[in-house]
Amino acid sequence: MLLKESFLEVYSCKDEKEAEECLNSWISQTLKSSLTPFIELAHKFTEKMQYILNWFRRKISSAISEGFNNKIKRLKRMAYGIKILIISD
Repeated sequence: MLLKESFLEVYSCKDEKEAEECLNSWISQTLKSSLTPFIELAHKFTEKMQYILNWFRRKISSAISEGFNNKIKRLKRMAYGIKILIISD
């Protein structure tokens, strides 16, 4: 539980350098733990660190487009099997 909560501190950092230090600290704490899922996550974060730090460089997120994509997928699933009746004059 503490590892999960301490990771959220990364996103309260003010700049990229502080975030990188905080993330590296979290990764080292996690690797010392005996929790296999967290250790695997720490390895993945090590590989993807540049993408996490991109948030602190530009403050740009793809959340809006991801939300639209999920809505489109949901509509497609809901419409599966519905036949459209075309009436022409």
